[in-house]
Amino acid sequence: MTGGKPPAFVLGLFLPGLDILKTLVTHGVQCEGFDCKATAPAMKLKRIPVARCPDPEKNEREFVEFLLDRAKIYDQPPVILVTADSFVRVLQNNRGVLRSHFRFYEDAKSAISRLMSKKGMYEAANEQGVDVPQAIFPRSVGELEAQLHRLQFPLLIKPLYAHHWRTPAAKSQIDDQKVIKVHNEAALFGWYERVNAFDSELMIQEIATGPDENLYYLVVLLDQKGKPLGHFCGRKIRITPIHFGSASYMHTTDPDELENRVFSFLENVGYRGPAGVEFKKDERDGRFKLIEVNARFGLWDVIGRKLGVDVFWLAYQDLADLNPQRRHPRRVRIAWLSVSRDIPAYLQYRRAGELSFIPWLRTYFGNVYFADLYWDEPFVMYSLYVGKLIRKFRKTIRKMRKA
Repeated sequence: MTGGKPPAFVLGLFLPGLDILKTLVTHGVQCEGFDCKATAPAMKLKRIPVARCPDPEKNEREFVEFLLDRAKIYDQPPVILVTADSFVRVLQNNRGVLRSHFRFYEDAKSAISRLMSKKGMYEAANEQGVDVPQAIFPRSVGELEAQLHRLQFPLLIKPLYAHHWRTPAAKSQIDDQKVIKVHNEAALFGWYERVNAFDSELMIQEIATGPDENLYYLVVLLDQKGKPLGHFCGRKIRITPIHFGSASYMHTTDPDELENRVFSFLENVGYRGPAGVEFKKDERDGRFKLIEVNARFGLWDVIGRKLGVDVFWLAYQDLADLNPQRRHPRRVRIAWLSVSRDIPAYLQYRRAGELSFIPWLRTYFGNVYFADLYWDEPFVMYSLYVGKLIRKFRKTIRKMRKA
């Protein structure tokens, strides 16, 4: 196939991947989307080619061969944009093989791979003088006993790599928890031994205190030379699971207090490409503490189009060598809301006594961008709502039968 603009491959077809595909198509880019999960919402798209691919976490070699085979039909190396950690890892692990066939973000210092590990991120933050909650990384009960004096309860037990807790063995032990909160030594050692049985790469970390509204998420894009192309900032209001999950409702906010330190941090470690950098303002000392760096596009990134910073299009232009210009966000207050995520979040906050119906309902009015209402894609809407309910019902039935 021929054409003026290089084609684009989008890896990961949940909401961010769907938004990237729809954005690039409006700019006349020939796109294909891939995911290893048949339930990904964008797998239901009818006007954009999508396909199921091998799971890179289960068969990395097969996935790489799949990508190389798909690229053969094009006379230009496709641009690759990524929305899931598993695809980021496989690109970085195989960049020597893939770089002559595709255009994607990579870096000589392996900063992308480093920041995807919670330990790597923690060490990089300390090197650069970025505040981060105190943590230890014990590999045994003995190490935990020796290092525990450095920390104050309550504490969080986290995997160094999130996908380690998505295996069947992990889920059977922790019931889909992303982190485990413990309030005393007995609970800590009990959970540590339980989790260490299937994942020895763990982080034990102090908690940055304060409500979920103290969470800030800065979206940034650094070009292939490591220079800023665009950014904007949001404040999380509701997340799911509550207190230690990802956003269901957030709104734009002034990024000036975080902007310079984030760009400095990422540039100094040699980072390239899109990143979602999360901070929490700790009530104990009023300082912003680095919580997480997502080395990919994320749920909230689509709101950039409303602020004049379309990071999807900027990234494509950068990788396609179309000379994009740096964009600064308009000072517009707008809310981002994912209905499919926010209804479960509301129920969790209500059960915790932290939110009642009327204040929650009010947030659905005003200048709100509804992230997962795709009225022009009925099959996607079915997958997001009806299909999700059916899958949850089946999952509940399976759990009841096992019990």
